[in-house]
Amino acid sequence: MIERLGFAGGSVLEPSAGIGHFFGLMPAALSAKSNLAGVEIDEISGRILRALYPDATVRVEGFEQQRIPNNRYDLIVTNVPFGAIKVHDTFDKDLSAKFDIHDYFIAKSVRKLKPGGLGVFITATSTLDRSTALRNWVVADGNADFIGAVRLNTATFKQAAGTETSADIIIIRKRDEAGQSSYAANMQTTVLEREAPYIKYVKNDKGRFTSEDATARMVYNKYYFDHRVHGRADAVRLRKWCRNPSHRAALHSGCGYRPKPSYKTIHRVTPD
Repeated sequence: MIERLGFAGGSVLEPSAGIGHFFGLMPAALSAKSNLAGVEIDEISGRILRALYPDATVRVEGFEQQRIPNNRYDLIVTNVPFGAIKVHDTFDKDLSAKFDIHDYFIAKSVRKLKPGGLGVFITATSTLDRSTALRNWVVADGNADFIGAVRLNTATFKQAAGTETSADIIIIRKRDEAGQSSYAANMQTTVLEREAPYIKYVKNDKGRFTSEDATARMVYNKYYFDHRVHGRADAVRLRKWCRNPSHRAALHSGCGYRPKPSYKTIHRVTPD
C-alpha cells in the first residue's frame, strides 16, 4: 500500500514499535532503501526489537521523551496506543496537553513528517467518529490532509492479538509547497445514523441510583457514509453499537441488522 502511495524509500519512524511487526513486514527492497527508527516504551519488547533489527535506530523510551525535529521523516507508521490518558511531553507540550494518548501520537507524528511525507496509523474508530479536535488540528495546525481510511472489522486482530475490536487505518499526507493534495478527503464531519431515547441510571454521592432521560446515538464519520460498503461491514458496525447495554435498552429488539420499522433510521450530518 505504501509503495502504491508513492513511497520508494527514505527515513521511517515507528513510534510505538513493539517488537517490530511493521519493520518485519516491509518489503525487503523497500527496507534496503530506508533508514529505520523505532521507539518502544516497554523494555522487553524494546530489547527484542534491537535484537531483531540491529541496523535500525531503536530507543527504548516513550514517544513523549523523544526530541525529534519537525519535518524529519518521510514515513511514519504505527498502531497507536489507546487510552483515556494523557502523557507529558516536554518537547511538544501543546500536543500532550491537548490530546489523549492515541490522538497525541497521531498529532506528534504528523508534526514530524517532511513536506510530502506520509503517516499511516492504525487507531480506534473514535479518532474519526468523535475526535473533532484532532481532525481539525491535522488539516489546520498540522498542515496535512487526510488521504483515505479503511474501517477494519472486529475480527481483524483476533488471531494475532486475541482481541475483538474495530479499528481504522488512516492515511495522512503532509502538505508540500504545492499545498493541499488533489487526493485530500473530507473527514471533518460526522453522520448521525441512528438514535433512540432510553432511561439512564446514575449513581449519586449517597450511593443511590437515580434515573434520567437520555438519548443513545450512533455516530460515524461522513467519509464512511460517502464511501459506504454495504453488507457485512454495516452489520458489524450496527451490532457493535448494539452491544452497549444502554443502547440495547433503547432499541429493545430492534438491534438486528434489519431494524424494526418502528425505529427510524436517519442520516443527518452533524456539524463539528
